[in-house]
Amino acid sequence: MPKYNIMGSTDNKIERVKKMLQDNNKTGNIYSVSFQKRTDGSIRKMICRGKVFKALRGGTLKFNPLERDLVQVYDMRKKGYRLIPCENVISIKAKGKYEEWYY
Repeated sequence: MPKYNIMGSTDNKIERVKKMLQDNNKTGNIYSVSFQKRTDGSIRKMICRGKVFKALRGGTLKFNPLERDLVQVYDMRKKGYRLIPCENVISIKAKGKYEEWYY
């Protein structure tokens, strides 16, 4: 599997992560994301999938997650929607590619 190390500014990383997660959410592909949780700083590895409508219950968020650098994904293990902080993403594995960011 190809491995890419992306270095650069934090703003560039956040925009790239947002775009990658949103693109994968639109296609319905299964992908994995590793990130550091904001609450306790632990590393979380999540298997996600886009285009999941089964778990919707009709509610809406009271804020726009993208304005807070968050992307909403469906967690396949916990069977529910979760928000991923883009600035804390460590790696994304999707469509046969692996991208990793270092702090």
